[in-house]
Amino acid sequence: SDVCSSDLEDSVYNKNRERKVSSSTITSLSTGIPTRRPHLLIVPTSVVSNWEREIKTFAPNLKVLVYHGSQKEREEIRLDYKYQKRSSSSHPSNFPHLIIATYTLWEKESSHADRSFFLNIVKPYYMVLDEGHKIKNATSASHLRLRRLGEVCERRLLATGTPVMNNASELLVLMSFLMPEIYGGGKAGRKYEEEEKELTDRKSTRLNSSHANIS
Repeated sequence: SDVCSSDLEDSVYNKNRERKVSSSTITSLSTGIPTRRPHLLIVPTSVVSNWEREIKTFAPNLKVLVYHGSQKEREEIRLDYKYQKRSSSSHPSNFPHLIIATYTLWEKESSHADRSFFLNIVKPYYMVLDEGHKIKNATSASHLRLRRLGEVCERRLLATGTPVMNNASELLVLMSFLMPEIYGGGKAGRKYEEEEKELTDRKSTRLNSSHANIS
């Protein structure tokens, strides 16, 4: 059955412990590997090779598929994956445990085939977003597309080094991405911003009224 280590709770991690975070994440992902639904790791293009190296170091038992390359190369990867999925019942060792992909697939309009592949074919068990602050804008196309993908995943995790605690609305957006049933499916951050704006407007109105009385 699909099982993940309990220490991989939906969380927001701080990158000032980047190596520890990445190694513990990888180690946890290698525990109780699902046989039919691989995990998905989404990263900036610039760190794909770094993650490959970390995985080889901390979890050499993981079979990794890097979903990256030209449009034709990605199409070939999709066809090969579908074939492997059909044959995985008889040859499970050929099926990847973890897929590494990049944010560009959820940012570009032209990557519809890629997004459909992950949403309808892969259906990841665990989705991990490196540099998770990249989805802090709840109305951006990449946030909305990744939120849709997250709905078919059993668990989600964000790794980020940006001090999101300095902006409560952005923190709420990220928390709502992880736990929409608790934090309102992305509405929490926007609601906080609206309340803050309303409070600021009231203060400004009182201040202007005081100045007018003095005059």
